[in-house]
Amino acid sequence: LSYCWGSTEELSHHPPLRATVATLQSFRDGIQLNQLPKTIEQAVSICIHLGIQYSWVDALCIIQDDGLDWEKESRKMATVYSEARVTIIAASSTSCHSG
Repeated sequence: LSYCWGSTEELSHHPPLRATVATLQSFRDGIQLNQLPKTIEQAVSICIHLGIQYSWVDALCIIQDDGLDWEKESRKMATVYSEARVTIIAASSTSCHSG
């Protein structure tokens, strides 16, 4: 999924769901579809409809407050996108919350 997280102002009022050291274990236990920001929820729904079992979302797949994890995982982004079955681009979305 390629999308805009949102403006600094919007995210200060309505932060995105993101993987952090504190949220990692609860995310591994599972995230309900309705807990996801709208743009991510819609992308996951599309993947389910297409029979795609896994979705890669930077905010959820890279531990955002772990510099080492971010450095390691962000290097893989080109490979993730180039080997994806499908890439969903939320080109007209202004944030992760707008769909």
